[in-house]
Amino acid sequence: MVKKTILFVFVLILFWHPSFAQTLPLDLFWQGKTEQALQSSKKIMLKKTDYSKQELVSCYDFLAVYYLDQGHYEASLKFTNLQFSIQHQTAFDSAFFYARTANYYHCYINPDSAYYFCAKAKLSFKRVTLNIIDSNSIARYYGFLGNALRNTSFRNETILDSAILFSKIHFTKAINHRKYATFLIDELTGYAIRKGDKKKFIHNSIRCIEHLKKAEYFANQIFPNQKSDLHSRIYDIWSLAERINGNFSLSHELTQKARSSLIDHKTVFNFFEYAASLNADASNKLSQYRDKKNNINLVHDAETLLNNSLPYWESFLHEELRFSKKNFDDRYNLNPYVKLTTVYYELYKVNKNIEYIYKIQGLSELTKHTDITSDKGLFFNQSLNKKTVVKLQALSKKNKFAIINYVASTSPNNLMAIVSLPDTTLLLSCSENEFIRNESFGIYVTDIFTDPIKTHTAKKTLSAAYNLCFKNIDVVLQKKGIKTVHIITHGLINGINFDLALTDTSSSNAFIESNLLNKYNFLYHSNASELCQYKNETPVYSSIEVIAPDYKKTSYPEIIFGKTLLEKIKSLFNVIVYPDNNDESFFKRNRLIQFIGHIKSHEFSNQQYLVLSDGTDIKSDAILNYDLTGSSYLLNGCASNIGKHEMNNKVNNLPNYLMNQHATAVISTLWPIDDKENAEFLEKFYTYLSEGIASSEALRQTKLYFAKHNYPPSMWGAYLYYGNDFYLHKKETKYFYLYITIGLILMVGMIFIYYKKIKTQR
Repeated sequence: MVKKTILFVFVLILFWHPSFAQTLPLDLFWQGKTEQALQSSKKIMLKKTDYSKQELVSCYDFLAVYYLDQGHYEASLKFTNLQFSIQHQTAFDSAFFYARTANYYHCYINPDSAYYFCAKAKLSFKRVTLNIIDSNSIARYYGFLGNALRNTSFRNETILDSAILFSKIHFTKAINHRKYATFLIDELTGYAIRKGDKKKFIHNSIRCIEHLKKAEYFANQIFPNQKSDLHSRIYDIWSLAERINGNFSLSHELTQKARSSLIDHKTVFNFFEYAASLNADASNKLSQYRDKKNNINLVHDAETLLNNSLPYWESFLHEELRFSKKNFDDRYNLNPYVKLTTVYYELYKVNKNIEYIYKIQGLSELTKHTDITSDKGLFFNQSLNKKTVVKLQALSKKNKFAIINYVASTSPNNLMAIVSLPDTTLLLSCSENEFIRNESFGIYVTDIFTDPIKTHTAKKTLSAAYNLCFKNIDVVLQKKGIKTVHIITHGLINGINFDLALTDTSSSNAFIESNLLNKYNFLYHSNASELCQYKNETPVYSSIEVIAPDYKKTSYPEIIFGKTLLEKIKSLFNVIVYPDNNDESFFKRNRLIQFIGHIKSHEFSNQQYLVLSDGTDIKSDAILNYDLTGSSYLLNGCASNIGKHEMNNKVNNLPNYLMNQHATAVISTLWPIDDKENAEFLEKFYTYLSEGIASSEALRQTKLYFAKHNYPPSMWGAYLYYGNDFYLHKKETKYFYLYITIGLILMVGMIFIYYKKIKTQR
């Protein structure tokens, strides 16, 4: 009897011990039984109360890993949070959670947040007693941490060495070898290759492929037939490594292996990965073409591959909508629409056929203007794209200004522009093969003004902004004698104010003398459709409607000089001031609205807020519910122009929301602005408006005034003008009606004298 009892207890312990819980979703996944793991997770999610804490943890952990592999980052974060909500008893639980959260921010290319959570992970991990933690869990912790630090200055391969060292099962070994290879891919495309360190480049290439071979070996132990998402991702990275080494044919073979790994009804079909493999193969074709320059069929092959990838890409987008519609990021390097831009650019260079400009215009509008739920087919309508280009050129001819629609492509990493002029439309390359190294310089420009010591760096950066974005266009505009430029901006250069771009940095005072501000009046637009609504009839406002929250009783700093500004405006114009909580006033039509207050961005979404109080705000999403025809907005809160990306080139900042809802104009700022300096700047701006100057020119004249009086760019360089012009009537003086009355009396008197004189003559 005792023996039977002991045997029963042993079996029970054996069954419940984690290493033998083979039916848990995460364990099934590690065995390569993804479908079973999904089915098990669905059952657990349907009736959570029927399952143990261990089963719930395994379910959430598996779903976080699964959705990460599927490219659904927001869903992955959701299940990471759910796992932590029921498993946060130890220091290791916290460290693991923070490492995973850091990895999420790495996926969204947010290095600051990634490093912040990495630091919290490391701090928690210091309190961990390693000998009581499962080795494989430690390996996963190091894997997430090492991957999360890739985009920061604290990237360190020793963390991934630790990840591999602690890996005890085939799945974790394969994942961490793959992560190590990805780390080395960064090295191959980063510092070593730019500095020409050939020895380091070769060394990292060999190491990278060695890690990928090991990853493949361990993946084969789980999936002997090489059919898995894991294999596909390994082959995609391997293909990229071979392409970087110039082995295009081998890279092509690996992309085919990546696709064949997914075509199997027994495995979960990953639309994201399949679209990515077709994209990678298209990049191989384009790389081969640029290498040989003699076979245009390679470009057409790339076009075919990309067109084939579109249904899978759209299926991925459809899935993504279920998880993160408002936070969607379509991953720039994997977007087939962007690579199609490259294809049409290469074909245009060969034959200068304007039809390719129409196609690029459609692709540009697709990513800048539309919501991800809309019908993409509309933007492949060449006749519609042609009408848009023709209309933009007609606007240019009628108003004698230039329109610059910025477009980016990959492979090559080229910034180009469709330039509409009064007499022609051109497709110009701005910075072929250089742009990738400067993708973030727009944001960098907004940072350099916070420190006066960085003036020299500022000159270099602003000179680079000119060379990379405007130099080739400037030559054309000068020949045409054009002074007004409408810019349809691009997400990757959203942080640039073209007023500040420098044509020359050779002399000490060139910072001001060579600014483009001296030559052009720049107006910005979010997309071509919005600009096509441009009208010569500019609105004339008779009053300003002010939303100026009182922050005295809130956690937000008081806008002290806002009151001074308000008094100045009242002395010049008719002013209506709304109560703090009256947010509906912001959405009226045919109004000029001045917001004097704080603006903030949401940490986990692309929302921006105009803060009215601690509990009341105006969300950017709310703007989409209103028609703002005829209204203009002056948004002088901090960094109102800096929003987050949704779709490749679209930035969901406040100006884009407002302009897409038919607002006439928006004035926004690129970086946090000083309260006192903002009041001083706007006082001058309103003074120019009171002199009858059109709004965009008034803003330009204000900038020139402060620039020529040696104010630093941090004071006047943050302001951007979006949209059409408006005028503002000056306030009628209090003696206006008195003067009218006196005039009428005099007129009556003169008429009386005149008639009396006539009677006398008779």
